[in-house]
Amino acid sequence: MTVTEYAVWGMFGGFAVEGLEFAAAIRRTGTWPWRLRGEPGPLALVVSVIIRLAVGAVLAVACGTTGQISGPFGALAVGIAAPVLVERIARHASVTGLADIVEGEPLKDEERTVEARASHPPERVGTGGRDGR
Repeated sequence: MTVTEYAVWGMFGGFAVEGLEFAAAIRRTGTWPWRLRGEPGPLALVVSVIIRLAVGAVLAVACGTTGQISGPFGALAVGIAAPVLVERIARHASVTGLADIVEGEPLKDEERTVEARASHPPERVGTGGRDGR
């Protein structure tokens, strides 16, 4: 597949989700959503869709050109999952200390493990007491 094909399939995945969400908003409100107080206006909706399509396209191209996906369905799935992928990648980057690479030397594996444990301490197992401790 070409870069353009990955991008188009990624955008289509994002568009499919946005279209379904828009249809649900119309069903929920019974009219164009922006006609009701508290709902975003049409310009905000258009801008949010453009952002979603762009992110889906960029991620699909990135995945496709690096061999992470190999065809239209993979690019479509990346476009659909774009917000989740960005959130998970960002969370992983903050937990593993990838931000340190920008500032200087990357963390060693043992330092990264210690840092991840410190930022996510294990939960206590309850003993059945009244307050769950």
